[in-house]
Amino acid sequence: MLHLNPKLVSLNVVCLLLCFVICYSVSGKSQTGQKLAFEEVLNELNLRTEQKNEVTRILDKEKKDLNALKKELMNRQIKLDTLLSSDSASDQEIVETRNLVDEIENQMNHLKEQNRLAVKRLLTPEQRKQLYQIQFNN
Repeated sequence: MLHLNPKLVSLNVVCLLLCFVICYSVSGKSQTGQKLAFEEVLNELNLRTEQKNEVTRILDKEKKDLNALKKELMNRQIKLDTLLSSDSASDQEIVETRNLVDEIENQMNHLKEQNRLAVKRLLTPEQRKQLYQIQFNN
């Protein structure tokens, strides 16, 4: 009989959820293939309507929040690039701007992690097991 470390299984489930969350969160109207793949996985997990609705709500909010953070990140990165190419920018100004870029990236990672965990909490143990099996059969 195959014995799997529950912590390792849980970590793999979270990693797979991350992949689906990322695919869903970056998918737009022009990237319907990713969204369809995500929906197929949801169908394979036989999620209840309430679960599907809640997952969709979580991921739609994440997409909105990430888009706002991405816009801010882009602005900060442009400023950093400008400072780095400037002869008059101080080291302190460059470091402070770099720290702001890092902070936004950390906020994005934290948001994704919180949403992965929220989605994971919605799944039953059987659904988590199914998700794990889907991960390793594809």
